Amino acid sequence: MGAANVMFVLDGRLITPSTRDTILDGVTRDTVLTLAREWGMTVEERRVSVAEIIEGAKTGKLTDAFAAGTAA
Repeated sequence: MGAANVMFVLDGRLITPSTRDTILDGVTRDTVLTLAREWGMTVEERRVSVAEIIEGAKTGKLTDAFAAGTAA
């Protein structure tokens, strides 16, 4: 992922790690989150586990996974 932020659409919600530790708090990330909210999506900024993503992929609840960032 490099310097990009990882984002997932899981069960209709946009989920991305919060910026409290080492996550880049950039304008591109903020733009994606703002647009998602304006489009009526629920946005969650929190810890995301690999197990949660694998389970979502198995059950079909994970519909998108992408990177967002100036260099992405």
